[in-house]
Amino acid sequence: MKYQKKPVVIEAFQYDGDLKGTDGKYYVPGWAVEAYEKGIMHYGALKLDDPPCELFIDTLEGTHHVSVGDYVIKGIKGELYPCKPDIFEDSYEPVNRHFPARRKESMDKSKDKFLTFCNECGWEEKTIGLPYHFCPKCGHVNIGFINLKNVRDDKTKRVHK
Repeated sequence: MKYQKKPVVIEAFQYDGDLKGTDGKYYVPGWAVEAYEKGIMHYGALKLDDPPCELFIDTLEGTHHVSVGDYVIKGIKGELYPCKPDIFEDSYEPVNRHFPARRKESMDKSKDKFLTFCNECGWEEKTIGLPYHFCPKCGHVNIGFINLKNVRDDKTKRVHK
């Protein structure tokens, strides 16, 4: 049997070798600061004689090293774990403040062309693949679309989805 990961929104930041700027202030998310202050994220050494300048995260599976460039992810239950950049970029994409971005896999399922539009603010865009279900301009939920493969001319009556 095959399974597909449920679409979930996570929080993350890319570790650049430090948690604080030269001004001494944290520039990572508040949840990361809290984890650091509670000792869930901590600095240590990879070798016995090395100074403690490597970041580690205590996870349910044990302590994991965070390399510079890795992403630190806060999961859906508040758990923290590191993720290599290539895996992160293959698995996640930024979320728009109004709606999650369309997944590439979903867009690949349909090669149809759509005119997607919002009757609320007037936004419209031609898309290839599945159309938006939320307006990226105003966040209106019930936007419409026309499958352009069924259209013979531009004098098409717009129909709400």
